[in-house]
Amino acid sequence: MGRSRYVDVGIKHIGGSTRIKKLTPSQRDSFYKNSKIADFIGNDAFERYQYSIIGRLAPGVSLGGFDSVMVLTEAPVRDELYAACVAINPAIEFSSMRERLRFAITEYMPAHSVTAIDAVAVGKALRERIIEQREGIGGVCATLERYQAGLIDTKVPPNFFFLGPSGVGKTLLATTVGNTLGRVTRRINCGDYQQDHELARLLGAPPGYVGYEDNGVRRKGIIIDLVEENPNAVIIWDEIEKAHPALHNMLLLFMEKGIVEDSDGEQYQLDGGMNFFTSNVGNRSGMGDGIGFAGRTKHKVQEEYRDDELRRQFPSEFLGRVSRIVPFMHLSQAGLSEVVRLEFEKVGRLARLTHDLTLDLSSGAVQAIVEQGTSEDYGARRITNVITEGVTEPLSAAINRGRVVESSEVRIEYDDGFIFRTGSCSFRFIDNELEVGPN
Repeated sequence: MGRSRYVDVGIKHIGGSTRIKKLTPSQRDSFYKNSKIADFIGNDAFERYQYSIIGRLAPGVSLGGFDSVMVLTEAPVRDELYAACVAINPAIEFSSMRERLRFAITEYMPAHSVTAIDAVAVGKALRERIIEQREGIGGVCATLERYQAGLIDTKVPPNFFFLGPSGVGKTLLATTVGNTLGRVTRRINCGDYQQDHELARLLGAPPGYVGYEDNGVRRKGIIIDLVEENPNAVIIWDEIEKAHPALHNMLLLFMEKGIVEDSDGEQYQLDGGMNFFTSNVGNRSGMGDGIGFAGRTKHKVQEEYRDDELRRQFPSEFLGRVSRIVPFMHLSQAGLSEVVRLEFEKVGRLARLTHDLTLDLSSGAVQAIVEQGTSEDYGARRITNVITEGVTEPLSAAINRGRVVESSEVRIEYDDGFIFRTGSCSFRFIDNELEVGPN
């Protein structure tokens, strides 16, 4: 396994602070071998290393929460990380496999070029993770192929503009690209920057203004810190149409040359990074079905309306710097069902890992989750919540009360509520109470 390009970085203070500093090789070895491994848990800087290795070894996995932790315990990820840990310090004691694996991550990450792109790996991950949106997947991969081949000016970062309704996979696609390439990925909620003065949080306040310094130390701003520390970062500008127009102008140099200036005029270079802009602009429902509109298809009318709205909302200089405009469509019923199965599989894997349970979701339960978890306005965004409230929470209550035994099978059905059937009994949640009956 290749040594990490982060081998000379250590966490300065364990237990709250996420500041980092350079360490000599001997200092680093002493630091890791003498630190209590439990102290790493929950540290932001440490989590960043974990995410990077998950992105390489398990592309397409949603980072954060149980899903990212879960994949660390699965082969071949587990075997590679465990071997790395033993190589660092065979004598150190660990209280759990989870902590052992996290310790390995800090020292062993693949060394890679800042600008390295693997378009084939990205395409594979996107096809496994993103439902339907073939046009979007193809557009992103085609652009990345050009960067990987060097048939484009690599000093100009890829600037993707994702257009479409909510809850269809725009942000997930961008996140999957970043995770697959092992990049630090940051989502900027542009709705938080609707006023001109709020942009200071991104670039830092001008000298003499409130927020320029904190206890005598200059505050640089979110984007400045990100680009300085991670020049190959993937940045997701979510709902870009909600941002103040000044942000669109500020981004012009960033999109054209990857350069961003702070409030003091100092420049920072995005080297190998990417910009993803997501937007609902031009998304309009209720336009009718099939052929019509004076001989034009519904798709063509929506495309013309979208283009008009783009020109109305964004300056031509901004649109001219976009590498590719990628349209996203509403998911079909079959696509929504597939989203349910993918999200449910996360629960299933965790149940196997923790209790050796086999979960089976009936087609009726899948349809109920689709109906309760989707809408025209918000797409598939509530599917995860419905699974949590309707399936995971009742199942957890049953496990905690001894109604579900280790190494058993549980079938989940739906009949005016979710019903769980095991070999010995059935149960459901009614008014937050577990009701148990015969199978």
